[in-house]
Amino acid sequence: MKLNYEVIESAESYINPIKDRELDLTGLKISRIENIAVTKDLNDVINFSDNEIGKLENFPYMKRLKGIIAINNRISRIDLNLPKTLPNLESLILTNNQIQELGDLDVLGDMKNLKYLSLMDNPVVTKKYYRLFVINRCPSLRMLDFKKVRAIEKDEAKKLFNSEQGKELRKTLVKTFEPGEMPKKEARPYQGPSPEEAEKIKEMIKNATSLEEITLLEKKLKNGIATNTLNAKNDDDTMED
Repeated sequence: MKLNYEVIESAESYINPIKDRELDLTGLKISRIENIAVTKDLNDVINFSDNEIGKLENFPYMKRLKGIIAINNRISRIDLNLPKTLPNLESLILTNNQIQELGDLDVLGDMKNLKYLSLMDNPVVTKKYYRLFVINRCPSLRMLDFKKVRAIEKDEAKKLFNSEQGKELRKTLVKTFEPGEMPKKEARPYQGPSPEEAEKIKEMIKNATSLEEITLLEKKLKNGIATNTLNAKNDDDTMED
């Protein structure tokens, strides 16, 4: 589907549980982001999840927008102009996409206000030094893949990449595929939760206190993860402030 004026105007815009205005563009089979200027920068968050988008691009200058959710797409590239057009972006949730190389993430270093980032279920997370590389490039980051960025990790990343030897290492890591080289991911079968599990997760979403917590809970609701893994506030490996 083409993301045109009519589609954007008819999309639901609502106040989400953390009191941000969110524009819902999910599940529309959109293949390309375009015409976003139609929104007039009236939203805090735009949700592009469950589409067919290949590149995060074509955003006009938007001072208000602070969150992008684009779970379950085909994103393999991030526009180099994104830090300039979205200067106040704080949260970028790109779970289950097709980002391949650390070099594809280099642009994130220019997003000075980025605090929350998820690249879970992207091929790039299997790369050596992935987490330290991202932490070093994004000093403002507080949460990466729903795990708190710890001071010890920041120190380790700084030691690894800020030395002369580390700078040479970074050059070898920052490389990208040419368009079309990345393999297609196979669709994974849907496994929904039981009605009882779904109700428990929905209740937790109502009581969520951050966009990142809501996003993670919604992902678990869709994928049917057991409720004994859902206590995000008490799990040191998930969303801490």
